[in-house]
Amino acid sequence: MTKKVFGTLAAAAVLAACGSDSAATPMTGRITLSGNTTFNGPHANQTMRGALVRASDGMTLDVQKTTVAPAGTNPAFSFTFAPEVDLSAAYKVRYWVDFDSNDECDAPPVDHQWEADVPAGQSSLSVSHSTTFTDVCDTFTFPLTFVGATSFNGPHASQVFRAALVRGAAATALEVVSGTVAATGTNPAFSVAFAPRLVIGEQYSVKLWVDFNGNGTCDAPPDDHQWSVPVPADFSTYQSTLTYAHNTSFTPVCSYLP
Repeated sequence: MTKKVFGTLAAAAVLAACGSDSAATPMTGRITLSGNTTFNGPHANQTMRGALVRASDGMTLDVQKTTVAPAGTNPAFSFTFAPEVDLSAAYKVRYWVDFDSNDECDAPPVDHQWEADVPAGQSSLSVSHSTTFTDVCDTFTFPLTFVGATSFNGPHASQVFRAALVRGAAATALEVVSGTVAATGTNPAFSVAFAPRLVIGEQYSVKLWVDFNGNGTCDAPPDDHQWSVPVPADFSTYQSTLTYAHNTSFTPVCSYLP
């Protein structure tokens, strides 16, 4: 009798320990967002982006890009977000269609945008098109401040500069900002906050010109000093402040700077 009781207690202890380990180990997986065929009609062949957001603190965990499929295709779109996440927690998905196809995030109804909840314990969500929009542009875009390091002060103190923000291979700038390089000893040498927000995952550059010869016109380098500076904009690399140091690897950029 004693042996039987002891064996029963031992088995219970083992089961309890296993149950305790199971409870302590979170269930992980990837979350999938898909859109049904109600999206095909209004949005076929338009660019769509989706973001996975942790509900507890609003942190964006991933941003992806796709194209809405032609009519008759089911699903119309699907995102399986990259990170393995704790599925016992709640998440949100935000998704945006570039309805006016201008490669910029415009507040609805110019672009169509939504937010939906992914309850704890759920790893997939299928959504239908609706006109109940939520502005989610801040999730998919970021501001850019372009800063000149103190290495600009020495060769260019008090000289005029212009900086142009350019998207991809566009021939014209989204914005051109003018200023004057600060005196030696001033940090930073210059700082430019561009008004347009950059879309995460797209390609951008800053075209910078300093009027080195002081004649008021943009002259090809080395008469004037000019650079084309790539802007890190992928989800894993984007940053709101980009600092650039002076160098003599010039790129002609006068065509962007009226």
